[in-house]
Amino acid sequence: MTTQETESVREEHAHLREHVEHIRIAARELPTVSPEERREIVGRILDFLRNTLLPHAEEEEETLYPAVGEALGNPEAIRPMTHDHVAIRARVIELGVTPPEDV
Repeated sequence: MTTQETESVREEHAHLREHVEHIRIAARELPTVSPEERREIVGRILDFLRNTLLPHAEEEEETLYPAVGEALGNPEAIRPMTHDHVAIRARVIELGVTPPEDV
């Protein structure tokens, strides 16, 4: 990867971290809001996770991770990173089926 490509990844991750911070804040507030507000908040979070974060993760797995594995001389070296993405996908599914009353 070029320096420009790695800088682009860093910038995108910084942007994603801002959204993830908002999720953390929202999670603390969920017990104090109405079920309708919870549905709205969780809906926005799911929209971000499904339409921004997960596609980003898939793109990394297809482009960035193979390059990292090659640079490290072992394609298996990326397994911990792909495992993180599997765990994130599972949490997104769980959040999507969790009733709004369950905070």
